[in-house]
Amino acid sequence: MKSYSRKRVLLRIKIWSIFLIIFFGCTKVKNNFPDLLVPSIESKLTIKKLVSEYGQLRGKGSTTIFGKQSGKFDFSFTSNGYDTFLLFRDILGRKILLLEIHGDSISAWDMIQNQKYSKTSLVILFPFTEYLSPEKLTTLLWGFVPNLDNDVNNKFEFENKNVKMTFESNKERIGSMIQKIVYIDEFNMDKYEIKIITREFGSHYTDLEKGIPKSIPMMNP
Repeated sequence: MKSYSRKRVLLRIKIWSIFLIIFFGCTKVKNNFPDLLVPSIESKLTIKKLVSEYGQLRGKGSTTIFGKQSGKFDFSFTSNGYDTFLLFRDILGRKILLLEIHGDSISAWDMIQNQKYSKTSLVILFPFTEYLSPEKLTTLLWGFVPNLDNDVNNKFEFENKNVKMTFESNKERIGSMIQKIVYIDEFNMDKYEIKIITREFGSHYTDLEKGIPKSIPMMNP
């Protein structure tokens, strides 16, 4: 009897094992991300793929300035890969600056002085724009360093005379993306630290997309 019972138990185990193999072999795990965004050896994540898939991006970050003029400013941004808008606020939450990017052109609205900055004048406010074109700024917001292959938690450095820029990336759900940019001007003893806190693909801030009013006067360089 014991031998017979043991055989029945073994038989049941075999039946359940076969059932589980068939069940899981025919079941696929649901993936909320498109196949083209799944990291693989053959497929590399690029800004073109993200723009093509999601169309829009919005997010939030912060800029901390160390040096002669120190301070911290939060910002929100929205982009479709070509048109990009960034709104900066001071520590009190007041709107102070709006950046407007269209391809490789950039302008800024000083919302306190109610003046518009050209690309040349903007370098005074953000020295790193001398080395990063508007198009590259958009690329960074989407999470990529232009023309560099980035790996998880890797650092990339750019040096030019007394200027040094460091890009740091962290792994997110869809891949490794730039989260921190540090700009150091050793000659003027200035340091800018830019952090991307959140990114939401497929969403946008419609109020930012209104851009700079045409009535805002241009400031002389």
